[in-house]
Amino acid sequence: MIHEKYTSDTLRNLSKKFFYFLKILKNVVKFA
Repeated sequence: MIHEKYTSDTLRNLSKKFFYFLKILKNVVKFA
């Protein structure tokens, strides 16, 4: 149970970072 919660938290953090990265990428492309 604890392992599952840890895994889902990790996935959530990864997706947050991923979307943050995509936002930055879009801004860079816009200004390029």
